[in-house]
Amino acid sequence: MRESFYRLPGPQRLRIALVSDLHGQPFGAVLASLRERRPGLICVAGDFVHGVPPREGLKLEKEPSALALFRECAALAPCFVSLGNHEWLLSPEDLALVRETGVTLLDNEWTRFGPLVIGGLSSAYVKGYRDYRAEHAGQRYPLPDNIHHVARGVEPELGWLADYTAQEGFHLLLCHHPEYWPRFLRGLPIELTLSGHAHGGQIRLFGQGLYAPGQGALPKYTSGLYEDRLLVSRGLSNNVVIPRLFNPTELVYLDLEV
Repeated sequence: MRESFYRLPGPQRLRIALVSDLHGQPFGAVLASLRERRPGLICVAGDFVHGVPPREGLKLEKEPSALALFRECAALAPCFVSLGNHEWLLSPEDLALVRETGVTLLDNEWTRFGPLVIGGLSSAYVKGYRDYRAEHAGQRYPLPDNIHHVARGVEPELGWLADYTAQEGFHLLLCHHPEYWPRFLRGLPIELTLSGHAHGGQIRLFGQGLYAPGQGALPKYTSGLYEDRLLVSRGLSNNVVIPRLFNPTELVYLDLEV
C-alpha cells in the first residue's frame, strides 16, 4: 500500500484521509497509517464490503471487518461514510450497525463539519436494489438474479443535491463513482468530490489505466486530481481475477490549506 499526498486551497488547515474500496479486506496497514498521520477528518468513499448477500442474517454479521475499522476510525477522528456499488448488499439493519460504530453515514444526504458541507451520493446500485426490495416487499432479504441487470439504467438519487449545493460553505462530496462527476456533478458548485471505484484502471501502463468499471477501456478518471475538483483513489484492495499491475493499492491524504 502506498500513501499519496495532495494539497488544495481550502477554508481551514485540515488533513483529510480518503479510504476507498477496502472490500472487506484486512485493514491493519490502513489503520497504522491513519494512526501515524493523524488526519483531522476521515472519509470512506464506498465499497467497504464485498461478496454475495447472506441467505440468512446480516451481511455485516458475516463480514464484520468494516464495522471494526469504522470503530477504530471514529476513535481517531470524525469519520464520514458513503455507499458504493457493493453496498447494495446491505439491508437497513446493516446500515443501522454502521451508524452504531460512531461514524456518520451519508446516504444521499449532507451535514456540516465546521466550514465544510459534507455530502454523500450513494451508488445507483443501492437505489436499484432498494427499488427491487420495494417490488418484493415481505421477503426477508430478496435477492435479484443479477444486480447489474437490476441497476442497469438506474440513475443515482440526485434531487437532494439542489439543497446541498445551496448551503454556504466548502462543499465536499463523497461519491464512489468518478464517472458520475462529468455526467452529473461537474456543472454544480461543488468544490471537491472524493471518489474511488476505478481501482486505478487495474493495470497501469505509462500512467494510463487500462480498464475501469463504469468507464470501460482506457478510462479517464482512475487516479489523482482532476481539474482540482475531483480526487480519485486507486483503492485498497483487488476484488477481481485480473491482478493489479504497476498499480499499488493506495491510501490518499489531502491537505486543505488556508
